[in-house]
Amino acid sequence: MAPAIPLAPRAPLRRHARLEETEISALPVKGELPEQLHGTLLRIGPDRADGQPLVAALRIRQGHAEWFRTRRVRTDLVCRITGELPAPGPRVCPSDNANSAVIQHAGRILALGEGVLPYELTPDFATKARHDFDGTLPFGFAANAVHDPLTGELFAAVTTAAAPHLWYVVVDARGRVRRREPIPTSSCRETPAFAVTHRHAVFHAPGRIGIMPRAGTAHQLTWVDIEPGCVGSVLNAFDLTDDRLVLDTVRPGAAGPTLWRFTLDPVRMTAAGEVLDHHAQGSPTVDPRHRGSECRYGFATRLTHTSGRGSALIRHDLVTGTRQIHGPGSGRVFGAPVFVPRSPLAPEGDGWVLAFTHQTGSGSHEVVAVDTNDFEGEPTAVVGVAPVDHRETQATWLMAAPW
Repeated sequence: MAPAIPLAPRAPLRRHARLEETEISALPVKGELPEQLHGTLLRIGPDRADGQPLVAALRIRQGHAEWFRTRRVRTDLVCRITGELPAPGPRVCPSDNANSAVIQHAGRILALGEGVLPYELTPDFATKARHDFDGTLPFGFAANAVHDPLTGELFAAVTTAAAPHLWYVVVDARGRVRRREPIPTSSCRETPAFAVTHRHAVFHAPGRIGIMPRAGTAHQLTWVDIEPGCVGSVLNAFDLTDDRLVLDTVRPGAAGPTLWRFTLDPVRMTAAGEVLDHHAQGSPTVDPRHRGSECRYGFATRLTHTSGRGSALIRHDLVTGTRQIHGPGSGRVFGAPVFVPRSPLAPEGDGWVLAFTHQTGSGSHEVVAVDTNDFEGEPTAVVGVAPVDHRETQATWLMAAPW
């Protein structure tokens, strides 16, 4: 037998300080976390040093803050820095920077980015593989996908570097793409505003809004001009009893983004716009059970005019036109709000609003849970978490999974 050849000593991996990950168990809690909160609050965003996706996750189980973790999505650039093997999965996009959103669909946790394939994450948020919906998506996906709570389907308007149009993509409840429809538009290089109602898909291009039957084709697409010409983040959209539909959106303006309502008529090709709230605000969201349906309550982050940072949380009553403000003057900088219902059958808007925050004075980072029955009062609970140095793009609540 030939003598064994000694292996050369392995050189230490070259690591970057920004790639350090956090895991904390004994988390300080002020107040009392509700026992009904059982799941994980996540946020994702590009790391400030290299722009690569960084996930922060707080696990809450039956009134206890179990752990807080940060995980780097193993993009090709991150793997080159850490010396790890690249994540498996197809490579059909020029970029793989999935740093915009985390969703749960068909039993999978997916990190999304604009025009890139999602990364599937494990239940503890390690990177598993690139995901092309079981081979049914030949190009990238969208940063802002819309989940239909009634059908379980996932809808998206996808931009791709290879085509001068949008793709209208529908993913079924099993996690396979069942529809790809090209949507002609001259503006598809930026993340598009997109919404879905029970009957319509709604697209945005500068100066106009496209309306198409949800099960229709691009030949049935109607473009409606709007003034002035920009639409920002969508709060919600829903159908009226006639042919019209409503789009509630936060749109940019001279004094910051404000909340608008557009009543759209694809038959007469008209759009009537009105301001619902003049306060500067961002990260709009609704009770996820009512997305695509007419809803009464909406939530957003109130923004300061000087820095554009979140200075408070807003609860809109879209029926009465009133609002409640949580946390003004508290010294907290608020991230994107997430609404969690008190129970599956609770009335709309009855539950808690969760948000990542940090204190401007002490620099401490926390998660607040605010009861909607006392929205302007003190938080129900405040959980101390580790600092996260990324630009938050979206926050998500994942219900506890059967695993």
